[in-house]
Amino acid sequence: MHASALTVFDPLIDVSLDSLLGSALDQFNAGFAASLANGEVVHANAAARSMADAGWPIRIENGRLRAEDAERTALLLRAIFEAAQAASRANEKPFDRELSLSSPLNRGAIAIAMIRPLDAQLDGRPMVAIHIATYPAQSNSALPVVTQCYGLTKAEARALEHFAKGCSVTEAAAALSLSVNTVKTHLQNIFAKTGASRQKDLMKIVDDLRSPLAHF
Repeated sequence: MHASALTVFDPLIDVSLDSLLGSALDQFNAGFAASLANGEVVHANAAARSMADAGWPIRIENGRLRAEDAERTALLLRAIFEAAQAASRANEKPFDRELSLSSPLNRGAIAIAMIRPLDAQLDGRPMVAIHIATYPAQSNSALPVVTQCYGLTKAEARALEHFAKGCSVTEAAAALSLSVNTVKTHLQNIFAKTGASRQKDLMKIVDDLRSPLAHF
């Protein structure tokens, strides 16, 4: 994809990569945005625009991406900047960052963003893809099922409980009075046991097991 394919319709977010691709992206339930290294939005699909209009889990202010609060905004913008930097260093291993965008204490839902470089530029500037998936906060009734099905330890189950509330690794570590590295180890162990490779996949596993329980 080349910069010449970009056509501006709106100075803030309504920029189409091209009409066919833009229409296809609008069919996704998950949010998708493309931005420059500074968080300036080049394109946002319909789902991402709806999220921005609602003010959760992303916002767009002065044409730039923001998250729910200052802390998450800083993490999001840092990840976008690092992804843009990685795009110009093709010899390095692929950049792929996942982070929690929201606190379910305020919204009762989970939002996870995946950030990676795009193989595209705008006026010579690297672009970054931000995929945003949202889930309902998981009922605790599903967690014992996940623990039993996948043989999680008590420590891993306690960590999963916080991840299922939408907590980041740092937030889970603070809540559990553990080091960040310890919680990262728990998360990696949970991934290994469940077959998930990222928190987004893990939340889907929990949600799939929770859904039948909703009928009881």
